[in-house]
Amino acid sequence: MVTDRSPRARPPRAHLQPRDLRAAAVAHQRRSREDWSRRPTNGFSSGPASASGTSSIPGVATSDLAAEAAREAIRRAGLTPADIDFIVVGTTTPDMMFPSTACLVQTKIGATHAWGFDLGAACSGFTYALTTAAQMVAAGGSEHALVIGADVMSSIIDYTDRTTCVLFGDGAGAVGRGGVRR
Repeated sequence: MVTDRSPRARPPRAHLQPRDLRAAAVAHQRRSREDWSRRPTNGFSSGPASASGTSSIPGVATSDLAAEAAREAIRRAGLTPADIDFIVVGTTTPDMMFPSTACLVQTKIGATHAWGFDLGAACSGFTYALTTAAQMVAAGGSEHALVIGADVMSSIIDYTDRTTCVLFGDGAGAVGRGGVRR
């Protein structure tokens, strides 16, 4: 059986924060009209994984959101965690500097054959992570890569700042990358 090393994306999966902060709630918190928060976001709901809107819920980390998205992406790709051999996480808000969020996700999902690292590139982190995984698969360094973009922006964003609070929220998305067996 020959493996075509041209990377193929598996179906993506997103996992949002456990708390949904609607435009009306943001407007109420900011003492603004609801349409103010809808204009820059096209009405997209986003927000913090926190009860107060100013910091993360204790116990909800970037790796928690990333692991949920990863499990669903693996399931949708028809794989198991044991099939994953490389994990790259694009994040601006890692759980900690060491170990990497990718390694924490590896443990949480049971990907015992994987190695990985975090890639910090702000808003373009997921795009760079996806490109990195595609190259890793194409070069033969990985058979089944897992790409995750995850952030708990509520841990670093000031939700009282009207200029940025409606643009950043907490969530994760994941996709599997792999060669196609023929």
